Amino acid sequence: MKRAKAFRYGPSHVLGTPAFCLYEAPRYKSAKWDPDIDKCFYTMVGFDGADDTVRYIRDAYSGTLPKPAAGMWVNSLWDPSQAPPGRHSATGWFFMPSASELSAKEWTEVRATFNDRFLDTWREFAPNMTPDNVLAQKLYTPDQQERKNLMREGDFSNGEFAPDQLGANRPFPEASNYRTEVGGLYLCGPSAYPGGGIHAACGYNAFKAIAEDLALASPVVADRGY
Repeated sequence: MKRAKAFRYGPSHVLGTPAFCLYEAPRYKSAKWDPDIDKCFYTMVGFDGADDTVRYIRDAYSGTLPKPAAGMWVNSLWDPSQAPPGRHSATGWFFMPSASELSAKEWTEVRATFNDRFLDTWREFAPNMTPDNVLAQKLYTPDQQERKNLMREGDFSNGEFAPDQLGANRPFPEASNYRTEVGGLYLCGPSAYPGGGIHAACGYNAFKAIAEDLALASPVVADRGY
């Protein structure tokens, strides 16, 4: 119980998630020199380099709403089913303060204005990203992620990424193999190893531990088709 109470919650990955429905995909000025830039899977928009990126993240995690910048991707370039024919869908990540750093009124204001402010930045690098190119847009903020997805403070890692809370220490050594001291209670969320992200590893590893304890067929064997 003492170790559980000492577990620390980030911020490590507190993000705002924008969504843009577009007539056209972004056309970047820099594609003049390399046309493949318009087809990049992941594009950093609004950062001039590594130092700029680090400063942006530190601002967010110190409780300050940073200037609009993001990592963006346009999935419809590779998966046309994500938008109607001839149209595009874009999404990305804004690093943002933890959910409790801003009031409900302030988060409402962020949702109403931040995408438009980012669009101004985006247009500096991709001139066709004007308001007329946007059919619809939405921003999902950390306070919503805490309420709807149970991500504490809006942090999808659900626990600080620090050496004493990573690897065999996640969330703490006594519970690092997905089992707890309570019989039949297992950890399978991002507070378990290897942490948050779109990989399903936490749940899959917990499933293997449960199968072992209950003498069920191993999911590893099932995956290999044996």
